[in-house]
Amino acid sequence: MVTRVTATCETAIHGHLNKEQIVTSTSEKITFAGTSIAGFEQVPAARFAEGVDAAFVYVNAPELGIPEGHYRVNARANEEDIQVGKYPGTVGLIDKDGKEVVKLPANIETFSLTVPDTAARGAGPGGRTQLGLQQHYEMNNDRFRGPFFYIVIYCPNGSIIYIHLSPF
Repeated sequence: MVTRVTATCETAIHGHLNKEQIVTSTSEKITFAGTSIAGFEQVPAARFAEGVDAAFVYVNAPELGIPEGHYRVNARANEEDIQVGKYPGTVGLIDKDGKEVVKLPANIETFSLTVPDTAARGAGPGGRTQLGLQQHYEMNNDRFRGPFFYIVIYCPNGSIIYIHLSPF
């Protein structure tokens, strides 16, 4: 699966991805593979107003309303919401034809409106964007609810994007 995701990604975005950081996960409800797009480290938070490609993923999660496919992850926020701190955003899963297949809610947490020097130089252990998939359950009236799935994109450019894949 990783080889297929890498080949598809290179075709879709012309090879600009962090291949050495591919994350995979499977469960009863989701099959996921993804990585961040190289260069996202240089994008300041203000660009969320135009929409920014932050990652490339393969998702198969029909029960969550996400059809099987390879997608660019395009993060957006309203210009007036962008600030240091937490604010709402959305993420579009964009297919190979440039069509937004699914729009997902997201929370963005920004700690710098400009790209910090270390990210601009690619310096330090956090010099690249990290992508992960989190799965958790909640306890409610002595019963587990879930699973709930999130994609988390941590970037040294000054922002963290939390993407909600599960309905609440």
